[in-house]
This record gives sequence, structure tokens and C-alpha cells, in this order.
Amino acid sequence: MAMSKCPHCNTSRFEIAENSPASSQYKVFLVQCSGCGAPFGVMDYFNVGTLLKKQEKAVSEMDERLKRIEYNIAAIGQALNNR
Repeated sequence: MAMSKCPHCNTSRFEIAENSPASSQYKVFLVQCSGCGAPFGVMDYFNVGTLLKKQEKAVSEMDERLKRIEYNIAAIGQALNNR
């Protein structure tokens, strides 16, 4: 397999660096050359898949709570109708 090299300084070592681009609300990670710092790629600062799974879990938990509330409201309505 070919080894990736920086076209600027010919180094074959790379690193991840946190960056806050101007006029941006979000941080990013840059894949950059360890020798000269030339950027080669950008990665999301947050793991979007992990954040999505957390949101799915939160929505599912809220859905379960709403179902319990609906059940309790129906039970209260039934009890009031039976008086």
C-alpha cells in the first residue's frame, strides 16, 4: 500500500487538530501534516452518529412517557364517567 505524503514538505506523518473557522458556529477537526501543518481534510467535531443515537433514545423515552400519560388520562376519564 502506498504511503501518503505531504506535497508541501514530503512528510508522511499526519495529525488531527481542532479548529474554529471564522464566521462558523461549529468547531471542526482538521487532518493536517505534522511537519508543516498543511490541511488535507476536515472531520466533524462531534460524532454525528453518536449524537443521533442519543436523540433517538431521548425521543423514544418521551414517547413512552407520553403513552403512560395518555393511559392515565384515559383511566381518569373512565373513572369520572363511571361515577
